[in-house]
Amino acid sequence: MNVATSGVMNAGITDIITVGNPSPQVEVGKVAAPTGQSPSFFAGRIIPHKISTGMTAPTTLFQPFSGLVKITILGREFEVPENNHLLRCFQYLAPEQVSYGRFCWNEDCQYCRVGFDSGEGTQTRAALSCKLMAQDGLRVTELSTEIRYCLRTLKLPRKTEEGT
Repeated sequence: MNVATSGVMNAGITDIITVGNPSPQVEVGKVAAPTGQSPSFFAGRIIPHKISTGMTAPTTLFQPFSGLVKITILGREFEVPENNHLLRCFQYLAPEQVSYGRFCWNEDCQYCRVGFDSGEGTQTRAALSCKLMAQDGLRVTELSTEIRYCLRTLKLPRKTEEGT
């Protein structure tokens, strides 16, 4: 059996990779010296973990949610995850486009400004979608140019139903 070091130092630990047929004596936490090398060469070197080629699961972008809420964007109804900011909900609807938008996600850029109301007969207000929590019945009546561009795949109307 041939043993070689990976050559990659990670926090001072060098992984050992078996080449060819692995020996049953080499286990995680154990090291065997290759032929021609003295055992002292590998003294103190331990395989801390198995070498894995698998990838880890990506983290989720959204806050935990157990259901979807209905919101209306320029007259079209959509279902988005509850307990999330409106900008994340836009990202749920158009993941690639919103991810590459020029949003700062922390109120500095103002590119995510929207106009909204809470239902029929309520006053329209302006807000930043990176800070506005989506809730059932929320109606988005105005979109900034950047958000409209990012949501272009949703085929939203150019004007709202009221003609504004």
